[in-house]
Amino acid sequence: MARLLIEEVYPPRSVACLTYSTECARELRQRLDRLGVHSSDNAYVGTVHSFCLHQVVLPFARLGGIALP
Repeated sequence: MARLLIEEVYPPRSVACLTYSTECARELRQRLDRLGVHSSDNAYVGTVHSFCLHQVVLPFARLGGIALP
């Protein structure tokens, strides 16, 4: 993922690394930070559920006028 972000993924493109646990996502973020690749708009590291909530459900809820916490 670090190589992709450095060499191949430029805005408006982005890359997502999805995991099944928050612990795994946290470790991946730490590893990327140690490599000098920091979180940005073109990189998403998180759980499958978090990705679905933030990238699918919330944007469409706003379009439909539905306020979610």
